[in-house]
Amino acid sequence: MDIRNRMATIKKLRTNACQDFLSLVLVHNWKDVLETVIENETKKQFANTYIPTRRIMREKGKDEYSVYDMDITIINAIIVHHNKELLNSIQQDTINAFLKIKDDKNDMSHANDNEDDSELYSQSFIFLRNIKEFIRTVDEKEINSIDNTNRQAFLQKYSKEIKELEKTIDKERFETNLTYYKIKKDIKTILESDNQQMVWNLLFESYSKGLLLEGGEKEYYAFIVEAAKAGIIQAYEYAADYYIQIEKDYDMAEKYLYYLYENKVNERYNVQLMMTLADIYLHNLSKHKGDGHAVINSLIDDGYNIQKTPKGTQYILVSKVDGRTCHIIDIPQEKESPKETIGSKHTKISVGNVSGTKKMRLGRVHKKKTNNQE
Repeated sequence: MDIRNRMATIKKLRTNACQDFLSLVLVHNWKDVLETVIENETKKQFANTYIPTRRIMREKGKDEYSVYDMDITIINAIIVHHNKELLNSIQQDTINAFLKIKDDKNDMSHANDNEDDSELYSQSFIFLRNIKEFIRTVDEKEINSIDNTNRQAFLQKYSKEIKELEKTIDKERFETNLTYYKIKKDIKTILESDNQQMVWNLLFESYSKGLLLEGGEKEYYAFIVEAAKAGIIQAYEYAADYYIQIEKDYDMAEKYLYYLYENKVNERYNVQLMMTLADIYLHNLSKHKGDGHAVINSLIDDGYNIQKTPKGTQYILVSKVDGRTCHIIDIPQEKESPKETIGSKHTKISVGNVSGTKKMRLGRVHKKKTNNQE
């Protein structure tokens, strides 16, 4: 499983541990008290902290509302700011241990896809360590507020889950490191070969077969992305496909489409990709329509025969060899509102090994010519 999915598992584990802890220390009439607290706090400066809980309580009804409807935001408010009203007396050490978990929650919220796997693996172990410290603190410090049987059950339940998750993540980290080393070695083999196309074909076929195996998809895409980063032209169309289909990073997809076009490895195919790119722009939000026309104009400047119909409703790419129509793009008229599905009815996107009309929004057109390297 991808480490980003494991981070979601850790997030759920942390929330469940906090919910279970609250269930052990809340006063018997906590629902009435919480309702009063929320009504008061929604009139104050930090109302947004309490409004979501108020909505849930009203929608479900106070009697049906439980600790398992709480998120970390309201749990933090209860433990840190309203513990005297809502909780049996808890120790400051417990509050401090909880605050580390709360800080982890903020770190997770600010995490993004730019972080590499190694950084996320390191973070995952820190987050698990802090949850472990929290449950141990509860067991050791809350002797007066939670009976021994419940404290031990709480400790054993989450100690087991944390241990199993640590073991799984450690195994996956090891496998990921081996995969990364293998990919780097394969890319080096391609770059140093006297026949890069042949070596690429062999390795690409091998990684493609892995798509049928568990974990093979991740390895395939890692190979494609790293190969494209290394400037291997054959990987560009597949990298563009990856960023469109998987990452939804259309700026990166656009970059690799341009790399393909500029290298002119397969001129007929590449101009089709550029027409597809223009079509995407034209049918995106109106502020990007100019980019679509810019792509068309750049192709015309490069000598391609692209004609606009007399009524200005379509761009038509005409073969310079036999005059046949190769590609048609509908030009959205000003009275039309932006389309929900991007791409005209005539354009079928075929990037890499995936075909079909795609819903996307690309970044600005590259004005500067680039070389093979990133």
